[in-house]
Order: sequence, then C-alpha cells, then structure tokens
Amino acid sequence: MSELPKGWEEVSLFDISSPKQWPTLSKSKLSEDGYPVYGANGQIGFHSEYTHEFPTILITCRGATCGTINVSKPKSWVNGNAMALDELQTNQIDFSFTKLALTNRGFEDAIGGSAQPQITKKSLEVVTVPLPPLNEQKRIVAKLDTCQGHIERSSDALGSIPILLEDYRASLLASAFRGDLTAKWREQQKAQGIQHESAQDLLTRLRKERQKQWEQTELKKYEQKGKTPPPNWRSKYKKPVKIDAEHTKTLAQLPNSWLYCAIDDLGFIVRGASPRPAGDPKFFGGQFPWLTVKNITSGSSPYLTKSSQFLTPIGVEKSRTFPKNTLLLSNSGATLGVPKILAIDACGNDGIAGILGYPTEMLLFGYNWLSSQTQYLRSLNKGAAQPNLNTDIIRSLGQPLPPPAEQKEIVRLLEAAFARIDAIKLLHSKLKIQHSSLTQSLLAKAFRGELVVQEDLF
Repeated sequence: MSELPKGWEEVSLFDISSPKQWPTLSKSKLSEDGYPVYGANGQIGFHSEYTHEFPTILITCRGATCGTINVSKPKSWVNGNAMALDELQTNQIDFSFTKLALTNRGFEDAIGGSAQPQITKKSLEVVTVPLPPLNEQKRIVAKLDTCQGHIERSSDALGSIPILLEDYRASLLASAFRGDLTAKWREQQKAQGIQHESAQDLLTRLRKERQKQWEQTELKKYEQKGKTPPPNWRSKYKKPVKIDAEHTKTLAQLPNSWLYCAIDDLGFIVRGASPRPAGDPKFFGGQFPWLTVKNITSGSSPYLTKSSQFLTPIGVEKSRTFPKNTLLLSNSGATLGVPKILAIDACGNDGIAGILGYPTEMLLFGYNWLSSQTQYLRSLNKGAAQPNLNTDIIRSLGQPLPPPAEQKEIVRLLEAAFARIDAIKLLHSKLKIQHSSLTQSLLAKAFRGELVVQEDLF
C-alpha cells in the first residue's frame, strides 16, 4: 500500500460496516411484484417482505462475478449470494465514497474457493479502505461524478464515429456515381479544352470487345472438340440485355457526358458451382483455390488474393472457375451484394457470381460502384427466407458509365477519401483503448489523494 495523504487513514471494512449474508429465498418464494430481491448479480425478482429499508452496498460473494459491487434499492430483500455491508458508519464514511473506494480496490485477495469462487465474511478481513476526512470524501465523490459524466459523453461521441464514417463513405459513393464528386474536374477539363474518349464511344468499343470475347471462347470450344464451326455460329451470340425497368426508377440523373449501361454490356454474368457433397475428399483438399461467400465478405481490401480451402482436379471440374481479374459479387444470404476483385485464378461456390470479361481498366470503378449498390441489392430480397440474387437481376442492373478518364479521376478521389477514413478509424481504435482505462485511472488518482485539493487540517 502506498503512503496515504496527510489526514487520511487506512481502516478495515469491519471498522466502517458489518458485512452479513442474509437468508436466501427459494425461487418459489419470488413473485412478480412486491419488494425487490437482490441476488449475486443484482435484482432477481420480488418478495412480500424486505431485509433492508435503505439502499445498501452489496458484494457478489459467489460465482464467476464474485467481487462485483451492486447497490440495492430502498426496501429490498438481499439474498445470501450477496454480502450486505450493513450498518455503514455514514458519520465516518460517505456511502458513495465507500462504493467507489471498494470498486477501485477490488476483491482479488478476498476471493477463495476451488470449484466455485466465493467471498466469505472471514475472507473480507483483509479488506481495508482509505479514509479521508468526510468533507474531502464528498468532494472526491462530486469530482468523480463530474468526470464520469464527461467520460460517458465522450464515450457516446466515440461510439457515434463508426456510424458517421459509414454514412460519410456511403455519401461519397453516391456523390461519385451521380457525377457530383468530379463536377469541378469536368469544368477544369472543359476550360482547358481537353477532350477524352466519350462514354458513348467507350460503350460501343466495350460491346464490340464483349462479342469478340464470346467468339474467341466459342472457337476454342470447337477447337477442343475437334470440330469446325458451322456457317451460322456467330448468330448464337446473345446481345446484352436492357436495364431492368424497376431499377431504372431508382437511377440518379447523370451529367450529360455520362450514360447508363447494363452490367451485361460489360461482361458475362455467371454463377459459381459447389461440388456435392461438401467436404468430400474426392473434391476437396487439393491445391486449386476454392472460394466461399465468407472469402468475399471478409476484409476491407477491394482485392481477393487468397483462399482458405482448395479443390482437387475432380472438384474443379464440378465447380466454376473464375480467372484472375474477374469482378465477383456475393449473391446469397444476409451478406449478399458485396463485391471483390479476384487477384488469383480460383473456383467459387454457388453463393458467388462472377462478371467474366469485365474491362480490366474499369475494375476498381466497377468495384466501387457495386459497393454503392449493396443496400439496394439487399432490399430486393427483403422477407425472403434465403435472400438470393439470380444472374438475371445482376445482368440487368444499370451501371453509370462516365468517360474513361473521368472514371480514373473518380477512383483516385475515392481512394484518397477512403485513406482518410481508414486513418480516422485507426485513431478511433487507439482512442477507444485509452478511453476504456479512464475511469480506473481516475479512481486510482482519487484514492491516492491526487484528484482534489486536500483540506488544510491545521
């Protein structure tokens, strides 16, 4: 024990109170109304009689929460699982000061028992508390109450920061994909006479590239089968679908230099496949990466760089292979609508959709846009037993398409803003750690006599 301030003394808990365990009421004697009944961890019910007329400090004396302090309400029954500090000498020690002093001290050295932790009247004989003059006790309590109020308000403020950051992130994304974020950039480009590939020219080019990708894939299939393509093989190409009419109603008005296109304009939407039965060593335990929804929804990076499970060659045949640079989207369960950019070749289960052939130069733009659509996509399946996005829904989503140069500027601005958000999150985490120790630090300071100015005793 450190040296006490001048005018303070150290007293036994038995010098200031009479610790006592009162008879325990059986559950059958508890009722739904009457006087409060206190057990080990606070109020447990009501009874027709009471043991204590006035509020009393209670120490949990059995179980995992042994040493916890509660305060009973007036006219309460105190069960034997709590040690009541009866006959507190309030002419010597303030009620609230006693509670705070015991909270600061703790009861580790008074807890015994092997099978179940317990505190007994005998074990409490080691407990002492510092005793300043009564007026100083009251000033310490008042100061701690004031400080605790500040701590609670700052805790509320800290608790609101993650919500504010998520709201800010959502507003940034919304601003980016209706053109507000780059409005100044467009004005500067126009003023400088700088011209870029237009959104319409981009879409025309991407549609041609989409058809070319399909043709190359089909020719490869014919080659693998040793067949010659029939004369009309190109007629089997399915043109991109139009934007869903219902989704069109939710789309924001875009700048004149932008346009909307369907996701289907930008690639081929396919769904993953899961070898059955799950866990069969014939399919699982190989070396080829295998992805589940958990891989998509874990972590904040746009990129998915590894898997935790792997398939055998036979398992790969029973699944769907997504090549590197595929834009993925979780499409089932409570966490649907989360995108990722695949940085490896991997197979995916049927809870994952992939946009094959999505333009590589647009991957980050597309990732951020899909991130802005997560809540909308989840709203499409509200009330469903198992929320699910089929490929037709994804295919007909309307995506904003700015000119390529503006897409790059949008990604640059978003990445800079997200870096600032991440820095604030890191600072917030550090502040939470520091904040969690404030109350205990204040208590320790108070009971060293350092929180308030001591009275002049002479």
